[in-house]
Amino acid sequence: MEQPGILVALRLALEPLADAVLPPVTSKVVKYIVLEAGPESLRAPVEKHPGAAKPAFISMLYRGARPLYQQWSSRKPPAPLTARRGEQLEARIAVLATSLDAALEAAALEGTHETPYGRYRVSILTAEARPLPSLAPETPKPVLAVRARTPVIISARVIQPKPTRRAAPGHRLLPTPATLVAQLVKQWNTLTPPSLHIPGGHAAHGLRAELAMTELDYRLEPETVLIGKTSAGAPRLARGWRGWILYRVWSKRLAETLAKPAALANALGLGRSRGIGLGDVEIQWRPLRGTEEGKEEG
Repeated sequence: MEQPGILVALRLALEPLADAVLPPVTSKVVKYIVLEAGPESLRAPVEKHPGAAKPAFISMLYRGARPLYQQWSSRKPPAPLTARRGEQLEARIAVLATSLDAALEAAALEGTHETPYGRYRVSILTAEARPLPSLAPETPKPVLAVRARTPVIISARVIQPKPTRRAAPGHRLLPTPATLVAQLVKQWNTLTPPSLHIPGGHAAHGLRAELAMTELDYRLEPETVLIGKTSAGAPRLARGWRGWILYRVWSKRLAETLAKPAALANALGLGRSRGIGLGDVEIQWRPLRGTEEGKEEG
């Protein structure tokens, strides 16, 4: 079977045709449309790969620069999310495909769609298809800037060389160099063909990053998201970190290793629950000047 080696990225506009009540994670609106009306090249990556190996990302609906999802607080129930008739919302889809034609086939998403969350007119704003080897051709700069638009969920076990019951359960709420790099390399090696794999193991690269990277500045916070309800009616929650952080990467070799995994994460997200819009990140390489310690990222 041919392995996916083409990154297809779409940016969509969605116009509600009536006022609508949205689900707690608004990516479900886009996912429903993809599964009901999308071509096989989009449906298959979304529905056939559960868990962290999913070669697909569906963003939350965006109102301007703001992703729409329900933050959870035990002190105050979240207010329902709504969309107004005629407003323009946006979303992004990215999948790994076997052919450049997948970007053309995405035209099937355009038109009017009835969903459990309202009726929407969908148009494609941009469509791009790139072979994985062509990602990140430029030489990385010494500062790695990571911005999480939605909470990033990374397992505490990601830096374990081999699975073990002694490893700490749960998820990291602070993106140390080790956990960030291990997750980037693991995700790349999980989603790409073997010929493109980074040798050496993701955990080893993560541990090396502890010696080759330092934090310059950050503004991070833990955040809990309501992702649905259990069969008993209890809230289903996900918790991760959101905000931004700047790292100085002292090793040119490490920076070159991370260039393609970082570019892939920009499209497919980072960590767990990427298929519902969590882990929506923007990773950039920046020159050292203007990003020294103490400078605010904004």
